[in-house]
Amino acid sequence: MRSKQLYYFFKSLKEDFSKAEPFIEEYPADFIQGLADSEGCPGISANQTFALSVCVAYSTNLELLTYTSSLLRIAFSICSSVRLHKKAGEADSVIDGRPIKRTKNVYGLRIGSISDTRTFSENIGFSIVRKQGKLENAIRIVSNFETGERI
Repeated sequence: MRSKQLYYFFKSLKEDFSKAEPFIEEYPADFIQGLADSEGCPGISANQTFALSVCVAYSTNLELLTYTSSLLRIAFSICSSVRLHKKAGEADSVIDGRPIKRTKNVYGLRIGSISDTRTFSENIGFSIVRKQGKLENAIRIVSNFETGERI
């Protein structure tokens, strides 16, 4: 297969995501890891309390995120949620002094519980060393310190 054919195949997945499902279901961890590497991050907050979550991805493609959420549940028993992150029409960035408005809604796929975050880290994780290291360090803090000591 030539690279142009591969490009058109991937482009066609935007219109008909079901074409990719046989490949994804055979390698669910690899698919989710690739999505998380490119669009996700560990979410760590250390304000009044220490909170840990994993943002698997942000996307305008609600079908992709919903499918990935069900894949997490079926293949790995990981609970996750898909929620609206930013509404279409919101100005959320500035380029050259001009506010830029979103043309589409952006959704986020998150894993919120510590146990599900651990399961994600152990079975899927990030292939990007910096992201995986940040996640493992946060899990270590949660595992080794009491709530009041974590910060």
